[in-house]
Amino acid sequence: MTLVAEILVVASLLGAAASDVIRREIPDTCSLAVLSAVFLLVLADPALWRDALLAFSAGVALFLAGAGLFFAGIWGGGDAKLAGAVGVWVGWSGISSFLVAMAVVGGALALGVLILRPLRRRLPWLGAERGVPYGVAISAAGLMVPPAVGFGG
Repeated sequence: MTLVAEILVVASLLGAAASDVIRREIPDTCSLAVLSAVFLLVLADPALWRDALLAFSAGVALFLAGAGLFFAGIWGGGDAKLAGAVGVWVGWSGISSFLVAMAVVGGALALGVLILRPLRRRLPWLGAERGVPYGVAISAAGLMVPPAVGFGG
């Protein structure tokens, strides 16, 4: 079941990143699939429910922070939901590593978008009004940090 959960998370995060680049929208199904992966791990081993509850609280904290960024006009709603879902996946044990990885990837992504701006006529997804597809940074960081539930975290 662990392999199925990991495949589900990888596919969901790759899909979220691709969708954010192409459409600047992260489907809710991507976030729900990440949450479902944690649920699958708990189904496989019910003794993990306590770890899952702690990880859920980490996800709620990240979602609330993301919601604040959304209301400030910095993030989109999909970014907040995806960050919260990944927070459940990485839990408190991985939250600091996740935030650092997300910041580093996000910074590199923003720099890349700025460098490529002169090509925006050939690459319409780089339009000035489109901003940075931060779902890529969230997804990349989620793939870098190991899950908390069922992996000793």
